[in-house]
Amino acid sequence: MRFKTLFLAIALLFVAGTTFAQMNNPFAAFLGNFEMKLTKAEPALPAEAMNGIQKGVMKATPDNTGMIITWNGMGPDGKPYENYELWYADKDSKKIYGINTEGGRVVRMEGDISADGKTLTFTGSYPSSPKETYKMEVKMMGNMVSFKNTIMMDGKQVQYMEGKSVNK
Repeated sequence: MRFKTLFLAIALLFVAGTTFAQMNNPFAAFLGNFEMKLTKAEPALPAEAMNGIQKGVMKATPDNTGMIITWNGMGPDGKPYENYELWYADKDSKKIYGINTEGGRVVRMEGDISADGKTLTFTGSYPSSPKETYKMEVKMMGNMVSFKNTIMMDGKQVQYMEGKSVNK
């Protein structure tokens, strides 16, 4: 479900954004617990999606070089879900890479960080459906993150969302 992927990706971008300078795990500074909420969606999503809080736990990988994320929340269909993601950073290129499975579909993710480390652009794709992609921009402000996301199918926008995330 695109809604779940959006929330997974947003927290990930927040976590990855300012951590490339870390000595060990590039995500070390932002490992923790996050809560996210949508503030705008076009076309509108059901009230359950707009009012729901998605909770994420970010932990270091066993080798302390990446991050594993567990998300829990209520989807727009009113059903609870739990998703997992695996992320790592290429310290040379300063790109972040991630993969998750959503509803049995693999999602590949890649992002870039701005020179000032406060803005990320992010693209995700589904290998099983290459015309279905999403683009995201994330801006960091202390422990608060704002995001804008556009989901595309066949080159046409099908969903635009904005929201905020807080590290709790």
